[in-house]
Amino acid sequence: MDTYWFSKKIFEQLQVKYETLQFSKKEQYDLLNQAIQMDHSSDNLTEEFLKYKEIQKTLQQIEEVIQRAKIIEDSPAYQKRLPNEVHVGTVVTLQFNEEELYQYTIVGYCEGDLQKNHLSYTTDLAQAILKRKINECFIFVQNGFEHRVKILDIRPQLN
Repeated sequence: MDTYWFSKKIFEQLQVKYETLQFSKKEQYDLLNQAIQMDHSSDNLTEEFLKYKEIQKTLQQIEEVIQRAKIIEDSPAYQKRLPNEVHVGTVVTLQFNEEELYQYTIVGYCEGDLQKNHLSYTTDLAQAILKRKINECFIFVQNGFEHRVKILDIRPQLN
């Protein structure tokens, strides 16, 4: 994946987590350094060293994501989106097989939460409905089953 799209709020939370881990890494480094300087080399520092390495690894992963992250609200496509077209940040009402109704908010990377009806744009269903319009019908295949899907309503997400 070349780009990770996040809502502004979630991206800010990711940055706070990164900064907090930076602080934890420094604390852990200082702790290890102090133990070495005080010649506690006979102490078993393996657990402390492993904790430091784990923090360092997590920081590297978050840094890679941040470097390839973009804010949904800042994208030109978001700013000039059509009001009757499915985009990240819209609430869409779908009808499956002319029966079941579902309402989803299309959200950013790793922001999906089916308990809240938040569907990440990276999911197969979101990919199938992005840029579609009201009353558009299509066939969506999931786990080998075909579903006839109709887009009943599209509206902006209210924050």
